[in-house]
Amino acid sequence: MDFVLWACHAMHAVSIVVWFGGLILVNAVLLPVFNHDSQNRSRSLLASLKRFQGFIWSSFWTAFITGFLLMILSPRFLWLNLSTPWLVLLTVKEASFALMAFFTWQMSRVVSSLENAVEDSGDLFEQWRLTYIRLVRRVIFLAIVSLLCAAGMAVV
Repeated sequence: MDFVLWACHAMHAVSIVVWFGGLILVNAVLLPVFNHDSQNRSRSLLASLKRFQGFIWSSFWTAFITGFLLMILSPRFLWLNLSTPWLVLLTVKEASFALMAFFTWQMSRVVSSLENAVEDSGDLFEQWRLTYIRLVRRVIFLAIVSLLCAAGMAVV
């Protein structure tokens, strides 16, 4: 049983690092570099974002499954109970994860819309690009909230 918990913790941590580390890289490095070089409509940028979606979803499902296993295997976990600070933090973390999943799903739809709008000479592409940036930043913010909840759960 200890090995299962250890493996779940390790896989959970790696999947979170890939998911959110990749989003931070996209937000802080990739998009600003392409923006600085006036390459916002670049096919290589779109190909990079599309390729990254596979990593996001594989990390999401790994985090979901391992997080669920860690939750149900914890002796502190009680179904539908908010009687302790640990359970309250867990609930906030789960709500953050659900919102992250929703915004990540929206991001993948926006990438498809960006591909369709790349040839459009109007402002449609720029609107989708700004929407993508907002969604990435929302997921990063929620990831920080989730990380703070996890740290709180480790302390209490």
